[in-house]
Amino acid sequence: MILVLEKEFERLEKQRKDIISEVRSLTNEQRTWRPAPDAWCLLEVFVHLMTAERNGLTYMNKKVQSIDDLEKGGITSDLRLALLNSFLRLPVKYEAPAAAQFQPREYYDFKEIEAEWNELRTEWQEFLDEFDKESAEKLLFKHPLMGRFNLEQTLRFMYEHVDHHRAQIKRIQDHPDFPKA
Repeated sequence: MILVLEKEFERLEKQRKDIISEVRSLTNEQRTWRPAPDAWCLLEVFVHLMTAERNGLTYMNKKVQSIDDLEKGGITSDLRLALLNSFLRLPVKYEAPAAAQFQPREYYDFKEIEAEWNELRTEWQEFLDEFDKESAEKLLFKHPLMGRFNLEQTLRFMYEHVDHHRAQIKRIQDHPDFPKA
């Protein structure tokens, strides 16, 4: 993997492992508790993150088939990323784009979700391993609202996206009615 992608991917993986570690010590009741009937539980936040990552990877696997036709990222995509990441840092709740919506599960199993996320990140790593510097600069990823990004920008967005939801996880756990262990 080229160095810049490796560094961004390692940062993203550390973040994911930290979040999983924080939730691992909770009970299943705590992991599946909802602060409101229409709100996500902790494990649904994880499923949303995985859905967004899976759909992005699926899209890029299709786009890589015609990578020679794609433009390279530049100042415009850098500016769009800065704007997107600024929005994600705001303490505002956003409706998840259709591409990141998921079908609620009947039952949420933490170990199963952790294993799914591990496998998905392995697929990401294998995907990123295939790129040389020039190909990695191509605008492969498409955010539903902010447009296309290259691989480094995509990983930076993913980090901010997870961080945005990490704040949501904290809000759930800090809720006065959150079940005590």
